[in-house]
Amino acid sequence: MKIIKKDPVNQFLYAFEFDFDWNVIKFCQKTKDKTGLSALYFKYKKWRFSELAIVDLIRSAFPDVALEPAVEVDLVSHKLWKANEVRRMSKALELKNALETDFVVNNLILDLYPYQRVGVEFLENNSGRCVIADEMGVGKTCQALGYIAHKCFKKTVVVCPATAKGVWKKETKKFTKLKSFVMTTAPLTEEIWSNHDIFIINYDSISKHSDFLMAKAAAGLIDCLIVDESHRIKDPTRLRSRAVGLLSRNIPHFIALSGTPMLNRPIELFTTLNIINPAEWPDFQAYKNRYCWSKEKFDYTGAANIEELRGKIASYFLRRTKDQVLPYLPKRIYSEIPIELDSETAQDYADAEAGLIADFRSGKKIETVNALKVLNELRRLSSIGKIEQGIELIKDIIESEKVIVFSNFNEPLKQLKEYFGDQAVMITYKVTKDEDRDRAVSEFQTNPDVKIFLGGMRAAGEAITLTAGKTTIFFDFSWVPADHDQAASRNHRPSDLEVKHDNLNILQLVTLGTIDDRMKLILEKKRKTFDELFAKDPKKAQNYMVEAILESYKEEYADRGLQKN
Repeated sequence: MKIIKKDPVNQFLYAFEFDFDWNVIKFCQKTKDKTGLSALYFKYKKWRFSELAIVDLIRSAFPDVALEPAVEVDLVSHKLWKANEVRRMSKALELKNALETDFVVNNLILDLYPYQRVGVEFLENNSGRCVIADEMGVGKTCQALGYIAHKCFKKTVVVCPATAKGVWKKETKKFTKLKSFVMTTAPLTEEIWSNHDIFIINYDSISKHSDFLMAKAAAGLIDCLIVDESHRIKDPTRLRSRAVGLLSRNIPHFIALSGTPMLNRPIELFTTLNIINPAEWPDFQAYKNRYCWSKEKFDYTGAANIEELRGKIASYFLRRTKDQVLPYLPKRIYSEIPIELDSETAQDYADAEAGLIADFRSGKKIETVNALKVLNELRRLSSIGKIEQGIELIKDIIESEKVIVFSNFNEPLKQLKEYFGDQAVMITYKVTKDEDRDRAVSEFQTNPDVKIFLGGMRAAGEAITLTAGKTTIFFDFSWVPADHDQAASRNHRPSDLEVKHDNLNILQLVTLGTIDDRMKLILEKKRKTFDELFAKDPKKAQNYMVEAILESYKEEYADRGLQKN
């Protein structure tokens, strides 16, 4: 008995199984030594490999070998792929240098920028198996969504950091008519599976759902796998990397997204390359030796033979910086990052809010002064509850650039400083000496090892220059919207002729189901009122906001109370 099966295990895709025969074993051993990474198991009479070329070698030596249907399908697909390879590579290199295209992306609610349509065409040209490594703010998410909407895929799985789950759900609704579902630790039911198109799961949860997703993939029911911030699967030995790798083996389209300059740290690329083309990138150790060896540190954190690597992956690796697509981008790119409160803070928040809700349900008159204390506590808890996911977001950003973080509360800033240590400098109201403030700003501006500026909204939101950072994160909302505008201008100073960023990322963290939602909704509806009436009177702006929030509670809970009575 001799048969070749499609049997994905770790980095291997195929298995040649045979009855014990020394001639077969000698052939396997000899061919194995010539063709690179594979694994020959004498005891189990099995040879595992990934290169389809080996199938042809086995068939030439043993004409009686049987092929599993899945292997025959792969052989046909591979021959078609090879036939189109020259054309594909030529077109890919053309698209890498283009910012506009006539390519039409179908089934979208909103139009994409011209260079984003180029990205979708690049995905189409590569049959949805490539890396989109555009710089943060260029729009990787909408390009991936554009591709899956254009292709009318039935089911897509998105693996992303926890901080990005809400963003994917929001962007899916914004750009497409597809229905998305954010997966939690709860098991996925067949009903949910049938009624949704995109399933969003964070890295730490994928192993909990691997059996369900693997079964769907094996049955051919998942069309596309998108891995956001794909540098997080850089280590192929880690559980998350193995889970993503195994899941990908039975999914025809694989899109890796990452805003970090991975070619500076090629160690981060291997798992992604192995998934896209396991036959070309089968051996992690060989890859490390060739591209990752650091002569200075004597480890694999370096970069070697980068031009060779760049050439090998050029046809399926697309990266554009904001400078390249400058004409298409707004001066400031505002993004809302939905965050879920951690369980401990969520309970504290519910306890703090319970008294206020009870007062509304009972019809008790609530004084603005007393309500302000409760609302400020809710704002503080909402901000603290973002720490864990905020850290993950900051870690992703500082892979490639510096970041500015503002909060109205000292506690989250203090916790961030404790976590990031010397990578961060901080200015709050407790930093009273001008020389200490100047030193913190100078370190952020000039020291390459200082990646993060942490600032209190009032203490650091004006009269300082932070042009070393292109991205600003607001951990919470201010009572006065003008405070945000003032703080967001710290890294865009028109008077600075040497350093002036034309495209800035402004990220607002919003905790779902908290006072953040209420403040955001009020600001969206009443921003013009704030700008016209309260720009020069912060106290009135605060009182107006508090009254509006209390009114939103009244509308939600006073009516409920009446219904119950």
